[in-house]
Amino acid sequence: MLKNNQAKDGGGMTNQERSSPELLNVSIESNQATESGSGMYNVDLSRPILINVSIVGNEASVNSEEVPSCVSENSSLTLNNCIIWDEITGGYTAQNSLIKSNTDNSNGNIDATGLTAEDVFADPASGDYTLLISGPAFNAGSNDLYTDAGGDLANDLDLAGNPRLYVGVPATDIIDMGAYELQSDLPEDATFSYDSPSYCQNEEDPTPIFLYKLLLFTVMGVVPSALPPVMVKPSKRAAPTSPALITT
Repeated sequence: MLKNNQAKDGGGMTNQERSSPELLNVSIESNQATESGSGMYNVDLSRPILINVSIVGNEASVNSEEVPSCVSENSSLTLNNCIIWDEITGGYTAQNSLIKSNTDNSNGNIDATGLTAEDVFADPASGDYTLLISGPAFNAGSNDLYTDAGGDLANDLDLAGNPRLYVGVPATDIIDMGAYELQSDLPEDATFSYDSPSYCQNEEDPTPIFLYKLLLFTVMGVVPSALPPVMVKPSKRAAPTSPALITT
């Protein structure tokens, strides 16, 4: 974890002079920069590749005006299974990623229109960037992107020290986006409701349509178009352990 660092550019990490680092299961969060790229700053033809990385909660400002915290200048950035919940500028390619303000849902990416940090993370106001079971990043990554980068889904751990691929329900397990893997099954007392054409809701959380479709295919065995959306009451997530912090 790269956290609570400060710099002129690249508070969390700076990549320059044709560097090409590869990050796997890393969170870059709560860093600051006085000019640009409080989370990550890429320059000089650098080509970082990020797999299951979260860049969240970073701050950069110039003359009291906020500027993007993930910046690439004359460089390229590859995002696979990532969550970038900060403003991003410059060239990048993304697959199976959730990027703040992004509206492109091709290549497995998620349209972030209308989403807030509270829709994605457990408690972002308190700095808890683990995932919600009802959030869009749950089971939305690509196992192939992870293993193609050298990851081992049978043995790797996420940033909190939990299994990188949670083996539970549904039986066909899919890696989550970002640095943390949600450690939850569908509860035995899951409740189903058919009251709304787009969302159903219990007293705690709305569940988006993508989770409903996933449940229909893998648990209920019916075609999604045959029924309206369903609500599943989320079970409690495992409490994360404390990851290693890298600060300066």
